Amino acid sequence: MRKSILKCIFVYLFLPFSLMAFTLLVGSQPLHAELIDRGGGMIYDTDLNITWLKDANYAKISGYDADGLMTWSEAMTWADNLVYGGYSDWRLPVTLQPDPSCIWPLTSNGFNCRGSEIGHLYYTELGNLGGPGSPLPNTGPFSNIDLSYASYWSSTLWATDPYFAWNFYFGYGEQKSNDKLSNYYYAWAVRDGDVISSSTDSTPPSPVPNFSASPLSTSEIRLTWNVPFDNVGVFGYIIKKFQGTTHLDPDIIISGSHTSYKYTGLLTNTTYKFVIIAYDSAGNRSEENALLSKLNPLRIYSSSPIQSDGNGEDPRDRSYRSCACIELEIHSNRHREILQR
Repeated sequence: MRKSILKCIFVYLFLPFSLMAFTLLVGSQPLHAELIDRGGGMIYDTDLNITWLKDANYAKISGYDADGLMTWSEAMTWADNLVYGGYSDWRLPVTLQPDPSCIWPLTSNGFNCRGSEIGHLYYTELGNLGGPGSPLPNTGPFSNIDLSYASYWSSTLWATDPYFAWNFYFGYGEQKSNDKLSNYYYAWAVRDGDVISSSTDSTPPSPVPNFSASPLSTSEIRLTWNVPFDNVGVFGYIIKKFQGTTHLDPDIIISGSHTSYKYTGLLTNTTYKFVIIAYDSAGNRSEENALLSKLNPLRIYSSSPIQSDGNGEDPRDRSYRSCACIELEIHSNRHREILQR
């Protein structure tokens, strides 16, 4: 009876203080570090001395993956092979284990995990509260952060079971470990150190040379080009698509390491205008280079002189019936050419 009374007194006296401590632990804390936009899609964390990609789903935006959701090994491969902003040492964020800042510090699970790089970003840099029912998180200068249901992979495997890997749910700041083979989460790249600021660079890249297209099917073409000159280096390309004067679809943003892009879903006998612009890490843009293209499922023309076959039939008509050919009309800034496939 005495133990029961003492237990009730303890709960009555100390439980409110425990709840208050939990609230203070999970609650936001004053920001003591700074996120610096270095330009060119890179954000520097002065506290941890690391640089994040500004785009939290660059794997999708760059065309590497259809939606950006990957298994752990796929995400690791993407980060290991990523070349961005002239840097090739990108990686996935690291998770500290055990993490004494977590609600469950011995397992690094739960909320308020500030020891991990992405947890530090969420709680310390962006000042989020975390926890179910918390306000919509602040995403700061970053773009394409998923707040719905999917997590972001860490490069760190769970020490207890290497078939599990750590991940961080940005929707309400929960850190957890899950099966790395069957789960599909996002990959957000980070690298050690700062990046060289190119804010003093005011020289734009030269216009993109040899911008052309080749047919792949009656609804697909591949745009190709050569790398233009820039005094620092080309950071990426912007491709715009028009039909007449109407700007179609969102602009395509491509890494500077690519020199081609496949467009799908095009209509035959429809003229499209494609515009490409190069830009550097300081945001300087080149002049536009444009071409007009139209996919025509037409006859294929031979290079030999046209001669009758004696029956009044043009031999080019025979060749059209005997093979399925696609003619792509290209009208660039300087020339017109017919590509046959």
